[in-house]
Amino acid sequence: MADLKELLAEREKLNALIEEKIKAEKAEALKTVKELCKLHGFTAPMLKGFLKGTRVRKVAVKKDETPKA
Repeated sequence: MADLKELLAEREKLNALIEEKIKAEKAEALKTVKELCKLHGFTAPMLKGFLKGTRVRKVAVKKDETPKA
């Protein structure tokens, strides 16, 4: 059985490989998106609503209004 230090070192190597793979996949995806935008003529304002779709909007409550129970 492997020593704890060896396993921790192996985990660090794997974490580094995972991070590199994630960055590479993101770069490839961004390249694909840019190519598709050029191909179909999409602009940033056209895509703005779709790109911000995961944003949660807060509802403002006025201080002088009390919620009805």
